[in-house]
Amino acid sequence: MREGRKPEYIGLYNKNLVLEILIKIGPKSRAELARISKLTKTAISEIVDELIEKNILIEVGKVETSRGRRPTKLTINPELKVLAIDLSGLEGRVGVVNSNGKIEEDRYHPIEKKEDLFQLIDPLLIKYKNNVVAISLSVPGIIDKYNGEVILSVGLNWKNFKLKEFLKEKYPNYPIYMEKDTNSGLLSELWFGEGKNFNILFYLLFEKGIGLGIYYKGNIIEGFNNIEGEIGHTIVSKEIGEKCWCGNKGCLESIASIPKIQEKILDLGSLEKALINYIQDNKNSVLQEIFEFLGISLANTIHILAPEAICISGNRGMTKDILNLFTKILKDKVDKYVFEYLKDKIYFYTSPLGNDGLLIGAGILGFINYFRELLK
Repeated sequence: MREGRKPEYIGLYNKNLVLEILIKIGPKSRAELARISKLTKTAISEIVDELIEKNILIEVGKVETSRGRRPTKLTINPELKVLAIDLSGLEGRVGVVNSNGKIEEDRYHPIEKKEDLFQLIDPLLIKYKNNVVAISLSVPGIIDKYNGEVILSVGLNWKNFKLKEFLKEKYPNYPIYMEKDTNSGLLSELWFGEGKNFNILFYLLFEKGIGLGIYYKGNIIEGFNNIEGEIGHTIVSKEIGEKCWCGNKGCLESIASIPKIQEKILDLGSLEKALINYIQDNKNSVLQEIFEFLGISLANTIHILAPEAICISGNRGMTKDILNLFTKILKDKVDKYVFEYLKDKIYFYTSPLGNDGLLIGAGILGFINYFRELLK
């Protein structure tokens, strides 16, 4: 019998399935859980009883029905919180995330040295110490989440940094988890955004660099040696752009990342104003070149694995209006370069979660991992 088919693994899968339903959809009765999960009522009762005993689930009231019965609704204990951390912006951000994917409180603090993590974390952890069940981080760069190591994160100036071990020394009483930023954002989009409507989805993230999360028919894709979705390191021109931290010259993010764009349009006012003017007349040669490169890189990626939809997202400073403008421009550019058969068939949209996606994703990953460990 394969390991994945053993009864104990099936039982763990079913428990996690019930929890996933309650996180994504909200309170449900036992009968509703059985219907949605396609598990038997007996199995649901056994799972619910165990989760209530472990203080993961609570009963929240009864609901009137046409037959007069009053089934009890179940929900994940609202007292449980995850301290979620997003390190991909110009400043670190920490938030208290509940099991419904809501950020209850957050704060920012610059991360100039590793010890600044403590200044970021401590105020909220002290305030919510009796409710926090895990610390979960969304980290830019190349990471080994299984060993808790940041292999390389240029924006943070970290290399071969054992992040989990570093935090565990300071916070020994909390489980600590980490995930690549694009995958954190992608998860939040799949659970709480429009991503749940698609089987193949690209999540394009603009921040200090440019990253891509890829969802394919039930799985978030992970590459060999923890490298995947590095669209920012597609080489678009050997003639322009600075030498990239990866060692090559002409990488997309050395030309078209948000900081690079802002450097090049300082004389045009705000980024939003520059984008609006560009859409209206297409005469800005700097933006024309930048979006040509973005469109070509994204079209090339689409030709390797065509998605049903592409979600455009960003971090602090990328307002909803700016993201909407990026989405419109990128769709037009991609349609210029993709196969004729794909033109106007891929759905482009701006993430409805805005700048919160990475923090929410880190929070949900914290819950998923915490429940998995608790229920083993």
